[in-house]
Amino acid sequence: VKKGGVIMLTFRKSTVIKTLVVLIITNLLGLYGAPCVLAKTTVNVPAGTTVSLKFADTISPATKKSGDSISLVVVEDVVVDGKIVIRAGASARGEVTKSRERNFLGIPAQIGVTVKTVEAVDGKNILLSDGKYQEGSSKMVSSIALSLICCVLFALRKGGETQISQGTEITVTTGASAQIEVD
Repeated sequence: VKKGGVIMLTFRKSTVIKTLVVLIITNLLGLYGAPCVLAKTTVNVPAGTTVSLKFADTISPATKKSGDSISLVVVEDVVVDGKIVIRAGASARGEVTKSRERNFLGIPAQIGVTVKTVEAVDGKNILLSDGKYQEGSSKMVSSIALSLICCVLFALRKGGETQISQGTEITVTTGASAQIEVD
């Protein structure tokens, strides 16, 4: 049909829909043009690769006991061979390995953690090593000395508190090499 110097083509609605369905299916199957799934590259993340993390929550002997899980967050992208293998903001997991509240005789509080895994860009967990240990100030010597010299009540004096504050940064390393799929 020709209208005002322009050739108008008319198609049946069912023909257009069938053609679109065929094009979509063949594209998804990779039979027409380039396949729609991008090829992934495998990158080896070597053991000893550094990962900067920060604590997601404040932890202390009053809130966490030995064996409790802790959450950390990746501070900056980890890049290997020019590819991002761990994204900033990815989650990491750890465990409290030592938790002791402050006690009499000036014994200080202690908290220790080991970082276990971090999530890579392909969803795999990469093993990590290292951790953090913190101890309050010891008042044991002064408590014992003062209780012997002056008064037994000084033995009731407790050691210092301790905690690892939310946002505290820690640098750890990968404990073993890992094969990660990246775009």
